[in-house]
Amino acid sequence: MGDAAAWVEAGAAIKLVHASAGEPLACRILADGKYPVYLASGADGLPAECAPDPAMWAPASDYRLVLYGGDVFEDRVIDGRVSTPPALVVSAPALEVYDLAVPRDQALSFEWQVEAASEEPDAAAGADRIVIQIWDQYDQLISAHAADDGAFTVPAPAMATLSAGLGFITIARERPRLIPFKGGALQVITRYQVWGYIDLVE
Repeated sequence: MGDAAAWVEAGAAIKLVHASAGEPLACRILADGKYPVYLASGADGLPAECAPDPAMWAPASDYRLVLYGGDVFEDRVIDGRVSTPPALVVSAPALEVYDLAVPRDQALSFEWQVEAASEEPDAAAGADRIVIQIWDQYDQLISAHAADDGAFTVPAPAMATLSAGLGFITIARERPRLIPFKGGALQVITRYQVWGYIDLVE
């Protein structure tokens, strides 16, 4: 962090630790040999030990957060602040149907199973939320944040903005948390996502 001529390295990794699932690791990479960045999971050049393993992700579970501070702050071990939301079970639309026909001129209703929260809502970040995204073949996108109350409807005028043809839907249950620590703050968003392929029809 800092100006290009005076970078200060804030550690080499961020780690989540689960009692039985493992220890997923986000590794810092030096771009151009000098600029510390964190690469996305699909980026070229990501070391094998930093590639995410889905088996290390467990729904409705607690994780220990480990922050490596490097020259900026002492390493931090934080318990009780990071957890994953319950698994998301979607009953409508029928996302298990491949290329599900979805009319562009009609509202699209979503329904899912509401789960008891595994922890009290965070005062700063709020309760779990549902994020719905609908993409068409030209990467045009409808995105909505909904309360985790079991149902949400995308109105017909919004659906009509998408182009006919193949597309896909994602729906995720997210748990955002802002975690302060000596040296700064970190936002952690854990999520459980399902998706399906659709055919937007006239």
